[in-house]
Amino acid sequence: MMKRVRYLFYVYAFAILSSVFLTLNGILTLNNIFFFGIRGDYWLHTLIFIPWAFFGVTFKTKPFYCLVAGIFIAIGAESLQHFVPSRTFNIYDLIANISGVLIGFMLFFLFRKFF
Repeated sequence: MMKRVRYLFYVYAFAILSSVFLTLNGILTLNNIFFFGIRGDYWLHTLIFIPWAFFGVTFKTKPFYCLVAGIFIAIGAESLQHFVPSRTFNIYDLIANISGVLIGFMLFFLFRKFF
């Protein structure tokens, strides 16, 4: 079971890294869709980083170290976009990434008895 979860984590991490280099905007973009007054792409950034906390259990890492690593990954994922020609750094995306990590940890601590 743990081996599958680790494999899933690697797929998850690869998806985050891939999203740095891919341009996902098409005719209908999440930039033009709003939920509760917040752009859809910011919600997506947040949702993408929520699972980070739950994967920390897989590696039996202390929650604090996993939190710090998640914040660094969130910062790194957004910062790398500055160097990709078709992408740009966006402070609001960065805030959404970090918010996703923090929300993930809040949810993890609420539901940790199930893990």
